[in-house]
Amino acid sequence: MGKLSGSFLKICFVWVCICFVAEGNAQLVDCTRSATRDSLVNRYIGEGAGRARVFYTDPRWQLYCDSVLAICENIAEAYQMKALPFVKYGDFLTAMPLLDKAVLYDTLQYLPYRAFIKCIFAKDYDGAITDFNLCQRLARGGGIMDHSYSFYLGLSYLERGEADVAWQYIAEDIKVQQDRGAGSDAHFNSWLYAGIVHIELNKPDSAKYFLQQCLSRYPQHPEGNYYMARVLQKLSLPDDAQKHAEAGRAGLIAGYRMNEDNIAYVNYPRQVTVNDFDALMLSIGNK
Repeated sequence: MGKLSGSFLKICFVWVCICFVAEGNAQLVDCTRSATRDSLVNRYIGEGAGRARVFYTDPRWQLYCDSVLAICENIAEAYQMKALPFVKYGDFLTAMPLLDKAVLYDTLQYLPYRAFIKCIFAKDYDGAITDFNLCQRLARGGGIMDHSYSFYLGLSYLERGEADVAWQYIAEDIKVQQDRGAGSDAHFNSWLYAGIVHIELNKPDSAKYFLQQCLSRYPQHPEGNYYMARVLQKLSLPDDAQKHAEAGRAGLIAGYRMNEDNIAYVNYPRQVTVNDFDALMLSIGNK
């Protein structure tokens, strides 16, 4: 057999050292205390990995997470952190069992996160609906990643081809935001998906209204302009449709996006590309 690389041997040595220390510490800690669990995450991941400049993209990240779990196997946050690189790189066969563990040990904290991952990253809409329905029962009116649970339920039903059900949840999401108090407004992507749902429902006038709400809050929104162009094309307004298609394409090229936290890692439902704009503009021009 060939010799192991120096870097691999170093990683193995670090892992053995960490586990040796961790096993010794396991005899001294009370894993039932939340303060203990928080302290271990901070010591091994927050400070340990941070001091060594080891980030989730580094293979050694797993060693730091494992060092926490070697002491207390019931630390939900360590499972979530261990799953993070697999989520970002699309390895859901590895990620989901780890997220299941996180949910097992801290349901209120990590069930919404797992539901979000299923909806946006894994495209497991049936699983997302199941999880978000449970989230609603545990904390109705709650949310994650800047949106309500209803928002993600709406997206999941939209992608399942059930636009009528999707609209019930998107409408609820908009209402919840508007009811927060004087001056409260719904997120521009809530208006966007309301418009998309009404395109699916074959209600172009309603779709136009909702997309106008989106674009009044974010004029450069690529998807807002794209779907508005499609609606205007359907309403036999080709000149206006072309203007929105051109504006959306220019915005996309200039770097405007849906402005969601994870947009750099994953495409959101019905997200569009420059090629989509080119095809749409050609379609408008041919009519």
